[in-house]
This record gives sequence, structure tokens and C-alpha cells, in this order.
Amino acid sequence: MDSLGSQGTDCLFLKLGGSLLTDKTKPESLRAELARDLCKQIAQVWHSQPGMRLLLGIGSGSFGHFPAQQYDLSQGAQHKNAWYGVALTADSAARLVRQIIAWLLEFDLPAWCLQPGARWTTSEKRIASSDDWIVVQAVLNGLLPVVHGDVMLDSRQEVAIASTEEVFRHLVPHLRPSRILLAGEVPGVLRDPRQGSVPVNVIPWLEASDLIQLRSSLGESRGTDVTGGMAAKVMKCLEITQAYPSTTIHIFDGQPAGALQRVMLDPDAEGGTRIGIWPKKITAFPGN
Repeated sequence: MDSLGSQGTDCLFLKLGGSLLTDKTKPESLRAELARDLCKQIAQVWHSQPGMRLLLGIGSGSFGHFPAQQYDLSQGAQHKNAWYGVALTADSAARLVRQIIAWLLEFDLPAWCLQPGARWTTSEKRIASSDDWIVVQAVLNGLLPVVHGDVMLDSRQEVAIASTEEVFRHLVPHLRPSRILLAGEVPGVLRDPRQGSVPVNVIPWLEASDLIQLRSSLGESRGTDVTGGMAAKVMKCLEITQAYPSTTIHIFDGQPAGALQRVMLDPDAEGGTRIGIWPKKITAFPGN
């Protein structure tokens, strides 16, 4: 199957993080006013850019993460009620996504949910099989596919939790996005998470060579998170950009008014942390 990139059509990946949409310290606590405004900003960009190609990811936040932790699903199906936990986790994550899609539809966006756990499987927590052509065809036909972090059946440990970043990692070869935007509640990757959101503490650009010195300082999630928080996010991002050097990932704060719209429209928007090959080096990777 040809990738979207091979057809000369660019695609943007965008994740609305669970920490942005919800309060991850309280079960199923949606930040409704902010979440709806984020959907409105996406719609404003979509309608101003005819023919836009977009894949949207939704972090589970305080919805899917709480039952997944309760039934220890990130470690497999060891809990005595693990399979009930699978159903509970999938339902919780899906309810958050359904609300986001309802707002997107309200703003005339053709949002179409592709539930990862019902479509894909994993092996050792990595997506191993899927009907990828469905996603490509959806984008080509003008739909706005919506994916999310989800519980999946795993060939090694029976059950696993796949983050939105893992779903993105799996789909990058097929959609070849030039940019992946990760909107959260922090201003970027911080040199010292203990210092909070001090602007000078934000790392503006990260490459794989920075990982060794950075690994010990990466923080965990502020609330309940079964996918590893910022540390796991950065590792997955570096894996993506090493494999596909023409893709840049931008981690930024989606809370300020209009911030999401600004970043979606401007690849050079200030703020946040970019992960990838420094632009001047990309020419060293012909054919990617």
C-alpha cells in the first residue's frame, strides 16, 4: 500500500493530551470549556485551509487511565478481574472521545472515530497488526480520523495499553506527516520538572544525542498515567524522528487562548519543544 506522503499529500498529526482535556488527578474530570474551545480552534483552522489533511489523537487522561491502573492492565491480564477491566477501560476512553467528536461535529468537522483497540493488536505493547489502508483512505477522502490511546489485545501478555503516541508511531509510515503536534498542559520538555513551568527551563530543541543527559531529568505525569508520562512520550517521539527525519514533533502548551490555532497554522510558532533532526541536517537523509 502506498503511503499518503508518496502521493505528494502532506498530513498533520495532532494530539490533544489527556492532561489538557482532563484533570488527571480526578477520575473522569473533563475540562469541558477548554476542550470545546480546542475543538473550535481546530475547526477554524480546518475551514480556513481547504483540502487540509489531519489525523487527530485524543489522550485518555482521567478517563481511561484510572481503570487501566486499577486493573494493572499495562502489565497484562494478571489481575483476577482483568477482562472486566479491559471492557471498563475501553468504555471510559471511548466516552471521552465521543464527547470530543460531538463538539467537532458541532463545528462542521467530518470527525470519524477509529477505535484502536477494536481494530489493532499489539505484541509487547507495540502495534503489530492493523487495517492501515482504512486510515489512509479516510484522510484522502476528506474525513478527519480520530484515534486515541486504548487497551489492546497483546500476543505476548494478553492485554496492553497503547498510548496515542504509539498509534502515531505506527501510522507515520503510511501518512508521512511533516509535523506532529502534541498539545498538553506544560510549556514543553523541561530541563528540571521540579521547577515547574518557568519559561527559561523549556528545552527548545531535542535530538537523539540529547537523550542520555536528559533521561534522568524527565518527569512523570502530574496525575494518573499508565503510559509513562513525559519520559515515555519523549522516547517515542525520538524513535519516530530517527526513523523519519523529515518529521518534526512539537510539544507545547495548549491552554493559552488561541495557542492551538497558532501552532497549527505556523510551523515556526515560538514556544514549546521541538523534537527531530535539526533542519540543517535533514539533507543528510535523502529519500526520507
